[in-house]
Formats: sequence, C-alpha cells, structure tokens
Amino acid sequence: MAPDPMRVRVTIAEDVFCRAFVSNGGDRVKALLKAYPHTETWSQPKQITRANAIMQTARVALRIQELIKLTEREFVVDRSRVLQEQASLAFFDPLELFDERGSFRPLAEMPPRVRAAIKSIEVEHVIRTVADPVTGEKVDTIVSVPVKLAFHSKTAALDALMKHLGMYEMDNAQRNAMQWRNMPRDARQKLLGALKERVGGERSGATDMGEESASGRGGRVTH
Repeated sequence: MAPDPMRVRVTIAEDVFCRAFVSNGGDRVKALLKAYPHTETWSQPKQITRANAIMQTARVALRIQELIKLTEREFVVDRSRVLQEQASLAFFDPLELFDERGSFRPLAEMPPRVRAAIKSIEVEHVIRTVADPVTGEKVDTIVSVPVKLAFHSKTAALDALMKHLGMYEMDNAQRNAMQWRNMPRDARQKLLGALKERVGGERSGATDMGEESASGRGGRVTH
C-alpha cells in the first residue's frame, strides 16, 4: 500500500480492523477476528453485531475511506511515476536511512523515495509496550524490527534512465565525432573518396536500370 500518513486517529485494534476490512474485500466479521482474536469464541450473531458496531464508529468509517483512497492511488501508474521510481533507485542515499543521531529510522519515518530503494527486509518480531494513540493506555504489541536490508541496483536504475534520456545515443555520436576529428587528414580524404565512388556507382547503376526498363517498355517486336 502507498505511504500512509494516518490522518484519521484510531486505536491500534481499530486500525488493524480497518486494514483487514479493506484488504479482504469488505468482510467485517473476518476483520473483527483479525483485530480482536478473542471474539473467535463468540457466536456468529454476536460477532456480526460487534463488527457492525465498530463499522458505525465515525473514526473507523473515516479511516476505512482513507485506506481505500490510498489503495486506489497506489494503482495509478503513469509515465512520470515510473520515472520517479527509477530516479529514487538511481539516486538513493543510504544516509537517509538514519536520523541526525545516527539511529536507524523507523520505516514510517523514511521518505517514500528512500523506502522505494529497499528491495527486501529481514525482521525480528518483538513485544513492546506502547501507548495507544487514542486512549493513552499502555498496551503490549508485537513490532517488527529490521535486522537486514537489501537494495535495488543503482546501476540498473541509472542504465534505464540513461536509455530513456537518450544519453547512450548522444555518447556514441560524440565518440564518432571525436574519432573523425582525430583521424589523420590523408585517411579522411581516402575515406571520403571511397564513399563518393560508392555513392556514384550506386547512382550509375540505378540510372542504367532505369534506362533499360524504359527501353523494354517502349520497344515493339516486329515479325
């Protein structure tokens, strides 16, 4: 999913519910079970009633709409976005992975162009006590801590950008011009002479064929 600024504030469990609801195609009971595992032992009518109640919460409804818009934006692809992604890979600076104190930034705090350069992440799951953003209560939650990162190839990204900008063609043209300028004068004269003879020969051949064809069309056979 696209970078999520989470402008609508919901509880941790509510956010899990919203994300599950959007990703599973709108099944609110499955979202309930994902966010509140203890409800698995409830009867189905009770689960439906609880899921409906959560859906009717204003902040949950707004959060779901926010996530839907982010998902839609993610699948909009145009020329400028492709070039922007290639540029993110080509000009990625590893220094942006760290804050001013030299500590590794959480993924949520990294600029999108930095996250785009990350090819894969190995994580360890640990339990940490955090404050709920809405209630302020301390809750234990499982967080993922990156332990190993791999990045997309800068060389491949630069190569793709150079092809798009026609820089290889310009370089070849400049190289050919440089070779011509560095060629000795007599060698250039011989090359020009050979080219003139070849062009002249091709023109003469074309003229002869044209005359022969005209003669063939205008002749008349007499018996």
